[in-house]
Amino acid sequence: MKKLSFKKVFFLAICGAFSLTNFNGCANNEDEKKIVDYKEYPKLERYKLLLTLESHKVEVPVYDENNLLTDEKDYRYLKDFTFNTGDTPIFGFRVKNLLPFNKPSKKKKRKKLSGNTTIIVEWRKKIDDNVIVYYRKANSQNWIQDSETPQKYGERLSLVIAPQNVSFVGKKINFIKDAAPGVYFVYAKLNLNSVDVKSSQYKIIVK
Repeated sequence: MKKLSFKKVFFLAICGAFSLTNFNGCANNEDEKKIVDYKEYPKLERYKLLLTLESHKVEVPVYDENNLLTDEKDYRYLKDFTFNTGDTPIFGFRVKNLLPFNKPSKKKKRKKLSGNTTIIVEWRKKIDDNVIVYYRKANSQNWIQDSETPQKYGERLSLVIAPQNVSFVGKKINFIKDAAPGVYFVYAKLNLNSVDVKSSQYKIIVK
């Protein structure tokens, strides 16, 4: 498959993705626009992304003054990776561009968009569709995908991450709800063809 050069990816993103008027280095919905949904997304020639699990929280019920359950949602942030069977936590993943800033030339003014900015035109508008989570029991080497991959995705939005900047993805974890008590390992990967990025493994405990 033919690779796209950075210049070509940059041109496509500028023409079809968003305005750079208020670019701040991270994904910003206000600066993004719908882009063309290509049939194939070739590998980026140059990128260095780090995917890490940064936070996790579980939904807790909200009661009114009469101690009646409401439809409101609230979340409890957890200090460790210990959950109870029945929990459906939301994991917060961070995507960081590890490429360094370009040093500006003394003769030329620094460009608004660094040459080490990573542009992913394949990025999906429904943010959690961009990450897939896998899990396994501690005594097993069989990795299982946490949730089924949608047969059809929605619109795409270009993701632009300046050097040393980050973007966040929240992902609902389903397997813990019906998991037997024990030790599990999980990892995530970006659900994209243009980049190959996956996280380290994280140990979790289900009680």
